[in-house]
Amino acid sequence: YLGDTEFVNIYSTSIASLSEINYIEKDSLSESISPVYYDNYKADNAEGLLSKGNLYIDGTVTLADIDMVSDQNDTLTLSTWYSIDADHSSVPRFHITMLDDKQNTVSDIHYRDLDMKRMEVINNWVQIKRDVIIPSNAYKLKWTVSAEKLYMDHTLVTSYDQLFWSPLSDNYIIYNHYIAQLKPSKLDTEN
Repeated sequence: YLGDTEFVNIYSTSIASLSEINYIEKDSLSESISPVYYDNYKADNAEGLLSKGNLYIDGTVTLADIDMVSDQNDTLTLSTWYSIDADHSSVPRFHITMLDDKQNTVSDIHYRDLDMKRMEVINNWVQIKRDVIIPSNAYKLKWTVSAEKLYMDHTLVTSYDQLFWSPLSDNYIIYNHYIAQLKPSKLDTEN
């Protein structure tokens, strides 16, 4: 630990630990739990983050509109990845609204990347992730983003501490809200 500012914690690390690759063995993974919501935007047929899809944002777009269920965990984890073109894109602003059974607002959360203490980065893609405590009287969650000329991928909502994973291209998986590399099989290492 080196220090912090209002928005960032600063740490140092060695080049050796930065170069280290931690693989996940697919055969040792426990069964994937169905997420509350997941979209990799494959239908849009455009290049995404290790996938064949992305969502183009130019205005305000609903990322997820979720009806709460009685057996759902009281905390949800929401994450998405975005790629900004520094010359054209704006910084995304996120909004989570939770409504009761009469459509009254019971929680209203606004956030953006400055509110995050830790972010994952892969090439020019950045993940923004947030845990949200669900009030007992919430019946619906609506998650929106506002931005200009922004690309998003892998929008995921899970119950807190429940493992969801799904294969991506190039021997990667989305694993518990992160992008991870699978351990090469013997066949892969022989070629």
